[in-house]
Amino acid sequence: MPFHKLLKAASASMFVLALLMASGVKAHPPRPGACSPSNRAACEYVSDLAFTDIREIRFVLVDPNRNNYRLPVLIRYPFDAPGPRPVIIWNHGGAPRAGGREGSAEWSNALARAGYIVIHPSRNLIDDPAPYQAQCNANGAPTPDGCVNWVSHSLFGPLNTDFLISRFHVMQVRFPELVGRFNNSKVAVGGWSAGTTVALANAGAWRQFTPSGPFHYQSTPTPEAFMAVAPFGPDYAGFNYAPTWNFGGFQTSSFDTIDDRPFLFVTGMGDYGPKTFPDKDVASEARTFAWQRSTAGNKFLSWAIRPSASHGTMNISDCGTAIKQIQCNAIESLGLAYFDAVLRQRQVAIDWLATDAHRLFSNGLLEFRRR
Repeated sequence: MPFHKLLKAASASMFVLALLMASGVKAHPPRPGACSPSNRAACEYVSDLAFTDIREIRFVLVDPNRNNYRLPVLIRYPFDAPGPRPVIIWNHGGAPRAGGREGSAEWSNALARAGYIVIHPSRNLIDDPAPYQAQCNANGAPTPDGCVNWVSHSLFGPLNTDFLISRFHVMQVRFPELVGRFNNSKVAVGGWSAGTTVALANAGAWRQFTPSGPFHYQSTPTPEAFMAVAPFGPDYAGFNYAPTWNFGGFQTSSFDTIDDRPFLFVTGMGDYGPKTFPDKDVASEARTFAWQRSTAGNKFLSWAIRPSASHGTMNISDCGTAIKQIQCNAIESLGLAYFDAVLRQRQVAIDWLATDAHRLFSNGLLEFRRR
């Protein structure tokens, strides 16, 4: 049964339980060890897989269709897991750079332990902006440095997904230890912060970088699901914080065209971004625009209700206080449940997503919403 039907069935069972309780019919008390406010530990989603031999491969791919663009790649995978395995393409935060593939190691290690192959591409800087100067001029990035950054991040970032998928066979020829490990039909795209522009665009969000500039549509049909940790919002809310090369490009209605594939968004009150103006931070609430405006169905939002959960906490990298550690643990648990549900169709994960377990496990620090 498709994921959305399985989730609907699980949600229906929870509705029946709530209806019985509201009408005075006694529900069964929680089983010993069941998830409840007094037993938060039982609310954690735990994968049925726990691999320990996590290995890494670093290499560079060259795309002849983009003027021999060099794409540094890191693959983190469970060597002791039988193949084929689901694949998650994870896009780093921050500006384009050769070392970007090293970002979000916490996420990929957690996912690899749960049986996923995680591919980290760098949004590497192009060598020469000259072939793209006309495009850069039309999109508000006329300077040489601005053009290099705009092409590397805004134009090439979303294109990397299909290029990587088309090179799965090349990776296996080049590295025999990868032979038979890729499940080509089970691919998801995720990212943190600036890397979410890739997931949003691949899921159907359009972009326009200047008021009179061209529209950019870079949706791709292959990924089955998406995840955006600290997602970008529209330019007017401060997300175009590199104005010399138009970092964002999302407008208020850009997210209306995100399709009905599953999408998990993780953000919160403390998820501020770089300052566009000395007295103005990126508005954390604007990070929910994509969740609010995308096509309804299979859309999930984890929202931190306290500012203690920072931009890095969403990336499960800033976990240095007791409260942040609770939030990091809950966000990681949610991510594992989500991917197990949408890529592995694990019924336990599907049922978990239909409950209030995420909020309870976070001790009420994180809300969980669906639409």
